[in-house]
Amino acid sequence: MSNVDRIALIRQAAEKTAFKTKVQKKTRKVARNVRAARKVLDSMDAFDEAFMYDDEKTIRRVVKESGIDEIFAYTTKFDNQWN
Repeated sequence: MSNVDRIALIRQAAEKTAFKTKVQKKTRKVARNVRAARKVLDSMDAFDEAFMYDDEKTIRRVVKESGIDEIFAYTTKFDNQWN
C-alpha cells in the first residue's frame, strides 16, 4: 500500500468519525429537547381541573393533620375575656 493510499484511508476514517460525532451530538440534542418537551407537558397536567380541587373528605383530613383547628381554638380561646 502506498503512502498516498494510507493517507487517503486515514482521511476517510477521520471524516466518518467526525460525521458520526456530529450525528451523535444532534441525536443527543434532539433527545434532550424531547425530554424537556415531555417535562413541560407533564407539568401542564398540574393545571388540569382534576388536580386543582380536592374532595371535602381530603380537605378535612389535611386540615385536621396540620393542626390548624387546634391553633385557631387556642388563639380564640380568650376572645370573650377582652370584651
